[in-house]
Amino acid sequence: MGDHILKWANRVCRGHDHIRPPEDFEESWADGANFCALYYAYFPDKIPIKTLTANTDEEKIKNLTLAFEVGKDAGVDPLLDPEDTMKVFEKKSIFSIFQRHIRF
Repeated sequence: MGDHILKWANRVCRGHDHIRPPEDFEESWADGANFCALYYAYFPDKIPIKTLTANTDEEKIKNLTLAFEVGKDAGVDPLLDPEDTMKVFEKKSIFSIFQRHIRF
């Protein structure tokens, strides 16, 4: 099941030159860009995708905070805070977010 979710996330997150689609459930999500790209696919008015950058820790936290807020508004509990997501690479929690809220 994890491979199917990752392939789906990779497909949904494509199409943004400055965002590398996810390759795993760990480091690929650490800067928040893929979370933002994922939510942009469903809520384009809430994510300023073209202006996202992830060059500094502050920008990464900003991306993660934005994505988790948009997700929370949509009923998705992030299970992590931005600082932990950026530094800990919590594969189980990231995978759980998708497993609990995405139906195939």
